[in-house]
Amino acid sequence: MPGEDSHRDPSLLAQLIASHHISHLLALPSFYSLLLEPAGEQRLDSLRVAIVAGEACPVELVRRHDELLPETRLFNEYGPTEATVWSSVYNCRSYQKEGRVPIGRPIANTQTYLLDSELQPVPVGVRGELYIAGTGLTHGYIRRAGITAERFIPNPFSNQKGARLYKTGDTARYLPGGDIDFLGRIDDQVKIRGYRIEPGEIEAALNEHAAIEEGVVVVRQDEDEDKRLVGYVVCKPGQQVGLSELRAFLKTRLPDYMLPSAFVLLDEWPLNQNGKLNRRALPRPGSAGLRPQETFVPPRNETERLITTIWQEVLKVESVGIDDNFFDLGGHSLLIVRMQSRLQEVFGTSLPLLELFRHPTVRGIARRLTEGQIEDAAAARGEDRARMRQKLAKRQKQLKQTL
Repeated sequence: MPGEDSHRDPSLLAQLIASHHISHLLALPSFYSLLLEPAGEQRLDSLRVAIVAGEACPVELVRRHDELLPETRLFNEYGPTEATVWSSVYNCRSYQKEGRVPIGRPIANTQTYLLDSELQPVPVGVRGELYIAGTGLTHGYIRRAGITAERFIPNPFSNQKGARLYKTGDTARYLPGGDIDFLGRIDDQVKIRGYRIEPGEIEAALNEHAAIEEGVVVVRQDEDEDKRLVGYVVCKPGQQVGLSELRAFLKTRLPDYMLPSAFVLLDEWPLNQNGKLNRRALPRPGSAGLRPQETFVPPRNETERLITTIWQEVLKVESVGIDDNFFDLGGHSLLIVRMQSRLQEVFGTSLPLLELFRHPTVRGIARRLTEGQIEDAAAARGEDRARMRQKLAKRQKQLKQTL
């Protein structure tokens, strides 16, 4: 099994696949997409099967996979934890490159149903709620009888005593060929990087802050961006709040995967004609976002300017200071891999992922890159660190004698 570092670093995982001739891989679609970027087909050509699951599979990922690894079968799998993770599977080789990538058909010993509000099957092409039955279904939630009774209902399509259906809360439709097309959630629950998230829970925590009059959390996916959580805040009259303060406040109440990647401070809410919040009119994070540093420090040299440009591209933000924290600006473990890849392209060298986590500012990365370039130059001249230190000590001694 790959180590924790490999889970974070696609380059390390690609090396592991190549060195051990790995034949089967399972990953989130977002991680597999990053794995294809630096790896290419040379280090992944041992794969016979690649499986993506845990979040929606983008069309572009299937196209990229087919381009790089045409001999490797790609499967898109779907299923909640309550049904032992996987309930349906789709062989992407059948994909016609039109519309969403289907989630396929139920696996062995599993049944799926698309039902209306009266628990009646819906026709082909009509939206219905997805229910699951079969031997993989769990017995319920530990010490939560109420929600167990709500989600696990008697199965009207089975003659077996005690058989149940699991109400997923997902909506889908049947395609003409019989595959299932996943459409989304009935409620506000979203799935980001494999985690189930209820934005309402984040809003409740946000509104506990003494300076906030009201906070709203939405899921945005602008242009070619990944899904991300964005918090919008209106402060009480005469009150202010900073990004670092807000993130530290939420960290005491929420796990890291539920923290919004960006915050936007508004004077007032955009309203529709009925006087209700117009979520579609909420601005995209950018220059309007809360800044992590009270004092903005611009780049001072070419290295820092290039790094800030990379951050603007990867994070989709308009301005970056050299002391801004990558994660405070909306970065996460997948984006830092993309940033690492861009550093490699621009500078011809990069830093280990662990170093990027330890030094998540432009200033810190520039310093480490510069140190690495000095070390590389010394190595090219056949000098090791010890010899460099000896030469420096000798120069210092000569300087003292001169003075």
